[in-house]
Order: sequence, then structure tokens, then C-alpha cells
Amino acid sequence: MGDINVNILQENNDNTNIEEFLSCFNISRLKLPPTRITNTTSTSIDWICTNIEPENNQTSVIASGLSDHSAQLALLNLNVNIAKSISNKKRNFSRGSIELLQLNLRNQDWKQVHQTEEVNSAYNIFNNIIQSN
Repeated sequence: MGDINVNILQENNDNTNIEEFLSCFNISRLKLPPTRITNTTSTSIDWICTNIEPENNQTSVIASGLSDHSAQLALLNLNVNIAKSISNKKRNFSRGSIELLQLNLRNQDWKQVHQTEEVNSAYNIFNNIIQSN
């Protein structure tokens, strides 16, 4: 086992293979500026991978002095939806409420519903009668 040190700053088959593999999981490797700088080389072999669209994040590196690699920083712009309060409606199926419903249904004029031939129109008329009471 070991690191996968593929320099993202160079276009080559290793980068192509990694990008294709990650895309199978809807993941992409974010481009970073050089993260390992020596007297003779400048490479970006460290990784930040995400499934968040690239335009919704920003990457940078920080020279920490703790390692021969820079620290990587990812700022993600996430649209967080605040949960709305949920209201519940309950029906009262007591004997009294059922009797009241039956009385209201008996007192309605259903003639227009019965005379309408088109089913969607008949339903809309029925629904309007029910909703108005």
C-alpha cells in the first residue's frame, strides 16, 4: 500500500485513468495549485475529491511548515435548505362528525355532477362542492 502520487498539473494517462475511475462514482478530483515544492520540482500530488459541482467550491493551499507538503483547504458553497415547519391535518371520525358529514352530503345538490359527461369536469365539480363545505 502507499500513496497515489499522481501530479494533477501534468496531463497523462494516470490522470485520465483516475478521473475516469472517480467519475464512475460521480466524484471528481479538484485541481490544486502545487502542494509539494522543492528546489527542482513543483507538483500537485495531494487530493481533494468531491461530488459537489466545481463551481460550488474553491480550493487553496496553505504553507504550514509542518511537512514537505502544503495543507489543502476546500471551501464548499452549500445551499442548505432550512426545514419548514410541517403542519398536520387530522380528521375526526367520531360518531357526531360522521353524522354531520352525512347530513352535509345529503343536503348538497349533486345534479350538476351527475349530468356532466366528462369525468375530469365532473370530479372538479364534486371536489368544489366538498371543499366549499
